[in-house]
Formats: sequence, C-alpha cells, structure tokens
Amino acid sequence: MSFFGASCLSPHRPTGRFLCEVRIKMDPRLPRRERKWTLLAGLRYVDSAGNKHYAPCDFETDGLSIPRFWWRIIGHPLDAAYLGAGVIHDFLWRRALAGEITFGYANWVFRDALRALGIWWWRRTAMWGAVTFNAWRLGVIHWFWHGRGA
Repeated sequence: MSFFGASCLSPHRPTGRFLCEVRIKMDPRLPRRERKWTLLAGLRYVDSAGNKHYAPCDFETDGLSIPRFWWRIIGHPLDAAYLGAGVIHDFLWRRALAGEITFGYANWVFRDALRALGIWWWRRTAMWGAVTFNAWRLGVIHWFWHGRGA
C-alpha cells in the first residue's frame, strides 16, 4: 500500500461514488469575476455512509470556491479531476445557508467526495482548507456564529 496517492485508499473503508459525470456550460456574456457554470444534467453522489446527494439540472456553481493564490498548489477551480466534489459542495453549502444541514456536514461530504475521486490526502486537506478560508474571507463564518439576523 502506497503512503501517497489513490492506492492508499483502504479496501476495508468504504468510499463514496459518483453515479454520473459532471456536464456543465458557462455563460460567456458575464464579466470574468461573475462567471458561473450551470449543470446540464443532475449530478448524483452517494457518500461513504450511504447518504445520497443530488445537485439538480440548471444548478449554478463556481467550481471550487478557492482564492486565486491557491490555484498554484491545488489547481484550477474547474479541474475535471475534482469538479464533481466542488459542485456537490456548492449545492450542500447552499442547503447549509438555508439551515437544512450543517456546514460541517457539507465539508465532510466534500472531503469524502474528493477521497472517492482518488485525490491524495494532502491535496484533499489543502482543498478543504482553501474553501474554508475563502468562506471565512467572504463572511460566511460571521453568519455562522451570529445567525441570519445579524
């Protein structure tokens, strides 16, 4: 068993799985910083605990919400290797903002999806840290601690 890479996935620990491929399109008319990508077909993911997640067709995403500085370490936010995990994470964060689930659960599913895609443990950790930092930077942490009315 290799310490680095996808081969470190234990056969005894269940992994999640995507049930379809990510298909997206972009509206090029929007300014560069406001660009969003839209799912052309729903995206289904079953996590390692057996919970099913579904991002519907026409769901808008920005890929991975990471600061540009981290692109050198992690890669482009729309890299096909982990785009599915980013889309599911965006969808779950919107549910967390609506109070349907917790942010911690959304982040756990994100890391679980990255593991299912075979992303190395150090990169999964860096990606989780980058999206968490960006959420903090954008003020979501303030909302999390002070509530919706603040």
